[in-house]
Amino acid sequence: NSSSSSGYRPPPIDEANFNPAVEAFLKLQPPVPGAQVLVPASSWEPLDVSQLISGNLLSASPAPAPSGGAGTASAGAGSGGSPAPAPGAPSVAFYGYNGSTTAPPCAENVAWFVREQPVMVSDTQARYLQDALMELSQGSGNFRQLQPLGSRTVSLWQADLEPPPLVTPPVITPIDTTPREGSLRDIADKALRIASQARVVTEESDRAVIGAARAYREGLPSF
Repeated sequence: NSSSSSGYRPPPIDEANFNPAVEAFLKLQPPVPGAQVLVPASSWEPLDVSQLISGNLLSASPAPAPSGGAGTASAGAGSGGSPAPAPGAPSVAFYGYNGSTTAPPCAENVAWFVREQPVMVSDTQARYLQDALMELSQGSGNFRQLQPLGSRTVSLWQADLEPPPLVTPPVITPIDTTPREGSLRDIADKALRIASQARVVTEESDRAVIGAARAYREGLPSF
């Protein structure tokens, strides 16, 4: 947990409910609106956020399931009635519904997917995320007052974690060339070498001419 030159300190990993998957967003100081931050990753420390849908994160106790038909829809807080997923479970459920952005102008063009089982994070992680969202939304935050469900339908979606696809290295097929094409390639390579050498000679000549001009100017009498 080393601090950066800006004084930012990542959330401590020994804090209660620390979430490694969420930490991918907080390794470095979150960017200001309109900017971006490159998060380093490697084979031994991959940038893997698939745990957020794998069902093997520490989850809070579920709230009662919403009743069908009439009701209300809230952007930002999910609920469910099934038991918490066991560690290593391959999937997790989401409630999906059409809603709006949670900051003005609250455009109704968003499809919300709310995780059935809440994801636990440490207090510092929650505070950092809240501060970043408040700054991003100019103080509006990521919460909107409860809205009527109306004619909208809340559906249950199942997220299945699939193994990553196998990446096959490209096969480079050598291109057969005729003797004439090979000769032309040799001539082109030789021309490139000559051009490179000529550039070096030209640069050395320029430096010599400039040095001579400076020496001549310094040797002139002043009036």
